[in-house]
Amino acid sequence: MAQRSLATSKKHAKIKGAEIFWLDEASIRSNDPLQRTWGAKGQTPRVKTRSQRQSINAILVLSKQTDVLPV
Repeated sequence: MAQRSLATSKKHAKIKGAEIFWLDEASIRSNDPLQRTWGAKGQTPRVKTRSQRQSINAILVLSKQTDVLPV
């Protein structure tokens, strides 16, 4: 896909009667930190964890349009 400047995209949108939207998405997870820990020499440390992972996903779309669109 060819990259365009915002000015060029605005021009094309105006010609076609289109609207420009910006989209962003994020995902957050609550994994327990199991990478590294400390323990006595020669003894493998045991780290208690919950066996449940929780996550949440979010998405956001913005435009300069002032009307609220139904979901």
